[in-house]
Amino acid sequence: MRESPQKYKPEEGTFYEKVFSPENVKVEELEDGQIRLTLKDRFGHKICVEGGRLVRIVCRLLRPWTEFNLASEVYALRQNPQELQKTLQQALRISRRGFKVYYDQAGSVKGIASEIHKQISWKKVRDIVETAIKASFGTVEKLRVSQERPNKWTYRMPLKDPNVSAWVTVSGGNNLVNGKSGIRVWSRFRTERGTLNRPACLNWCGMWQVPLNFFGIKTERLDEIEGIEALNVQCFHLSNAIRHREAFTQELAEKMTDMTTTLRKGILPIIKQSRKVNLSKTEMKIILKAYAEKVVLPKYILKQIIDRVEEETVWGFSQAVSHVRTHGEFDEKKARLPREQRRLTQNLENIAGEVLSITPTIEKLHKLLNGKITASTLTNPQNIRALKPMVVRQ
Repeated sequence: MRESPQKYKPEEGTFYEKVFSPENVKVEELEDGQIRLTLKDRFGHKICVEGGRLVRIVCRLLRPWTEFNLASEVYALRQNPQELQKTLQQALRISRRGFKVYYDQAGSVKGIASEIHKQISWKKVRDIVETAIKASFGTVEKLRVSQERPNKWTYRMPLKDPNVSAWVTVSGGNNLVNGKSGIRVWSRFRTERGTLNRPACLNWCGMWQVPLNFFGIKTERLDEIEGIEALNVQCFHLSNAIRHREAFTQELAEKMTDMTTTLRKGILPIIKQSRKVNLSKTEMKIILKAYAEKVVLPKYILKQIIDRVEEETVWGFSQAVSHVRTHGEFDEKKARLPREQRRLTQNLENIAGEVLSITPTIEKLHKLLNGKITASTLTNPQNIRALKPMVVRQ
């Protein structure tokens, strides 16, 4: 193994990096059913790879020198450790493949990649992003960076509304070839005015994907808003951003300008409308129950949302969901991640944004259903005569 100039800087997302060229592999099944790979090079140096993610990466990197077409097929051999060892050993003999291995300060293997993979510090990514932000928004106004998510930055968009402020959040990705490793951009709203003239709690709601249908019912107006696709989460390749910095900065600035225009012309009017469209607590419970069948929403969370409702409107419903997202009591017994990184937190943020975006649809449902959304409205809309024109055909 030889040292690389990259050093461990957790605040910048970089790790100790070494190039390793294994020639032999030993596969063992551990007591918990997981697989351990022990890789050795010709000098006797070795690394131990454990955990599904890292083992899958090794299988993917060596797959081209096996008889399999998919890395998942190689990984499936973990059910037969001897066969997996035979397959990987044969691939190593043919490929003479070198890896980059990434370690944390304790010497634990955190990532494995091909030799051409390059680590990119979050500072470099942040500099590019903020250049684009300034070009698009005129100024760079950002929230304090969370210690839990140092690679996630949120900037205020140049929109004025008494109810909410609009923000764009950017994730700088990671250097571990661990899913979502590229740059991701999405829009969010923050409450600036509470319900019933109460002060706002600065709750978050977001729209990663503006829905074109709601539980099988076509949404009203959203698909007609020009540029609505700009609000979908945008993904960019990290290395391309660095290699073609000027072109990427221009592209990112243009996309942020498109997001601002779409929010101003298409979404903010709907948010204003949401304070005028009534929604009873019974209807809220029905909508939440439908969501609970779509994503994981524990019963104790559903109760907190209904208990938090202060205004029986679409706006009030969204506020209750976003308040629980930010301030609600979560079950900490099985928690493995900080609150802001949990799937439940993201689900609640997305629901709070989605119910706002479908305000026109809820208003139309009320007109067609004599003012009342029922359980069958969301579970079997095709069986309700009045809703047949709105049903999405599968």
